[in-house]
Amino acid sequence: MKNIIIALLLLFSIILNAQQQLIINSSYLVSPDTVLVFTPDNGELQNAFPVVYLLHGWAGNYHYWDDIIDCQSYANKYNT
Repeated sequence: MKNIIIALLLLFSIILNAQQQLIINSSYLVSPDTVLVFTPDNGELQNAFPVVYLLHGWAGNYHYWDDIIDCQSYANKYNT
């Protein structure tokens, strides 16, 4: 249930401009949670984009994947 709510919040919260940091507050979460959202720089509002979820695991945080790879360049390159 928690994952569904987070996914819905992400889908409804995305405004098409590069990297965004979103803080999710929910009664289903013990504390607010932070996520990074990357959209292509050339994205247009009427376009739908495929979604890729990169999970960091128990000991990581929301910066984990962006510290390893350049997520924004992949979003621009593959338009996802």
